[in-house]
This record gives sequence, structure tokens and C-alpha cells, in this order.
Amino acid sequence: NYVNLTQMLDVDSIIPHLMQERILTSRDKERILSKVVHEDKAGELLDTLRRNGKCTVDYLKNVLRETDQTALLEKLQEGPQSKKKTEGPPGTLSTGKFYPTSTH
Repeated sequence: NYVNLTQMLDVDSIIPHLMQERILTSRDKERILSKVVHEDKAGELLDTLRRNGKCTVDYLKNVLRETDQTALLEKLQEGPQSKKKTEGPPGTLSTGKFYPTSTH
């Protein structure tokens, strides 16, 4: 799902939501937006979220809904539901992958 996220994620529209909730700092935002290629921006955002551990999968899903990125959300929900994350607290983004902690 990392590939889907880097290709389809509208980084510019979700950054304000992540900053409002203090999931991202101004420095994070500058680093992410300094990337020129879309996939690099999305990759930097995902790497930052994974590193800081502040963004839950449920919150990311809500932001995708709020920013009208439902096609990406649907694509992600088609992904591997049965796989378990190998690191990170439950419900957080870990290893750059999007695995919901529940199927509901």
C-alpha cells in the first residue's frame, strides 16, 4: 500500500489537517514540501508519520475522507487486512504501510 499512497496521496491537502492536530511541525511541513517530485513528497510525509508515531490509521482515514480522497481510501481498504504490523503501537502507521488494526 506504500506505493498506492505515494502515487495517489494529495499531500498538500492533508498537511493542514496534520498540522492542526500537531502531528506535523512547521519543520516537517517545510521538509515535505521542499521535495519536487510528487512521490517524493508523499514518501517524505509517510516516513515522517512513521517516525513520529503520532498519526493513527483511523485519523489518516478520516483525513482522507475529509479531503475527498475516497478513491485512495477505497484502494487502501482493498489491501492486506489479515497481515499484522511488525512494529509500532496498535493503530499507528508503521514501516510505511497502511494496515488497519481492525476490519470495521
